[in-house]
Amino acid sequence: MADPEAFGVSDTPESQRLIVFSDGVVAIAITLLALDLPVPEGHSASELWDSFSRNGRYFLAFFISFAVIAAMWNAHHQVFRFIDRSDSAMRVLNLAWLMTIVLIPFATRLLSVSKEGTTRSGHVMLFSLYAIVQMIASLLFLAMVHHADRRRLFASDTPARLRARIDRQTIGMLVGFGLSIPLLLVTNYAWLVWIIGPPLTARALRRFINS
Repeated sequence: MADPEAFGVSDTPESQRLIVFSDGVVAIAITLLALDLPVPEGHSASELWDSFSRNGRYFLAFFISFAVIAAMWNAHHQVFRFIDRSDSAMRVLNLAWLMTIVLIPFATRLLSVSKEGTTRSGHVMLFSLYAIVQMIASLLFLAMVHHADRRRLFASDTPARLRARIDRQTIGMLVGFGLSIPLLLVTNYAWLVWIIGPPLTARALRRFINS
């Protein structure tokens, strides 16, 4: 089997332009996450700490979304380093995927406004919208990978198990965010499934998707 680390990104201008553009959009999105973080107020250490504590939901939402975008970018890098050409369908799918990426900072703000006093239905709606954005992003990415495989856009030195690994990772994201939606009806801590669901699902899928 070929070693993924032994090969670099294809030098074809078409794929390079797609990678550079995608990296730029992802970089902007991940930077925008920090713009809405509240600046702590107070003069003493205790006042500053109280300010941090009161706004903890903002920082938690930031770290979750940063990790999500970083994971998506890493998966994009794993795949596109082995794509040596593109077509119109791939460009459309990639643009649609990038649209969901730039929506994540907005969806993150939705998590931040869900605070004490928000009704159960309001909490479910805001968190569900966030989860739905991530599920759409995962579906679009999965569609890109399968389209590239079907149209033979991958380079000849692509590792044989690349698609299986990406399938497990992406389905893990789908399951983690998908399961959180019904769980939100019974607990405000359903967002924990976003953290533990994807890796556990990906590991469980090794038995079924390992070719």
